[in-house]
Amino acid sequence: MKNNIILYALIFILVFTLPFKFGILSGPTQGTYPPIVSVTIGIVELTATFLLAFKKYRSHGALLAICIFSGAIIAHIFLLGIWYGKILFPLAVIGLGLSIFILKNK
Repeated sequence: MKNNIILYALIFILVFTLPFKFGILSGPTQGTYPPIVSVTIGIVELTATFLLAFKKYRSHGALLAICIFSGAIIAHIFLLGIWYGKILFPLAVIGLGLSIFILKNK
């Protein structure tokens, strides 16, 4: 039961940022990267979400999510600033922790 709540929280965090990546909603990262970069990251996040939904591929989805959140943390520390977008950096840190938890407790 606890693992399901953690899994749903991770999937929520991944899905929460998708509209910003695909340009559906304008957000704090709008114009920071070329549109192709944002769309590519959105496709990778969507892939990780689908992989997490299936128990057989959950470890692959968690590993992909670790890569996504690690990249987001690095981008915020070195390029964007930690409080750029206010909630995005804390969500990346929480998502990284949840991804590691899911990967270890498969």
